[in-house]
Amino acid sequence: MSHDLNGAGHDVAGVHPIQPVMQTGDRSRNERFRIKGDLSDLTSYPTFPFRPPTVAQELEPERPELGRPGDEGPATCEFCTADDSRFLWTDTHWRLRLHSPSSLPGTVMLHSRDHWESLSEMPAELASEFGILCARIESAILSLGTVARVHLYRSGDGHAHFHTWFFARPLGRQQFRGTFLSTWAQVLQPWPDDEVRAAGEAVARALAGDQGTR
Repeated sequence: MSHDLNGAGHDVAGVHPIQPVMQTGDRSRNERFRIKGDLSDLTSYPTFPFRPPTVAQELEPERPELGRPGDEGPATCEFCTADDSRFLWTDTHWRLRLHSPSSLPGTVMLHSRDHWESLSEMPAELASEFGILCARIESAILSLGTVARVHLYRSGDGHAHFHTWFFARPLGRQQFRGTFLSTWAQVLQPWPDDEVRAAGEAVARALAGDQGTR
């Protein structure tokens, strides 16, 4: 699933498949991925969002990779063509976007301004700048005073334009600790839009106010 500039999801299933790097149908490779018979080591975690019994989906066979929005380059990329006014904060190389609607106020997404697909494609100077900026964004989110941890997440599966999630894990919410936070974010009801916007704008002010001192 990918997300448009308002945070709404849309399925990427159905777009034309791109050429796979490896040939599909290798039986020995397919058989290496098998569902465990006992999922209790997962479902017994106090942070797991669902009650047992939990049933895993059947594994689909290997198939060609699906195309993504933005695969054709900047001219048709929704993030490249979006105006700066749709972002919370911008500079020469980066733009910070509010995730809304949101069940975790303070959650934001960082986009590269130019159309890079991954860190490995970026010039070394820009990749280094990304790390420093991540630290600044984390500090800005923590400055809200209602956030205990900031979880960074990136997959690259939903869109070909580089972007990274910063999930704000609420202070005191021990059940949201760890790897299931992004799942909890989809299980929980969204907060009022004005409160989500206020948190995002506070993050942007803190980021602008630090003047890149980190």
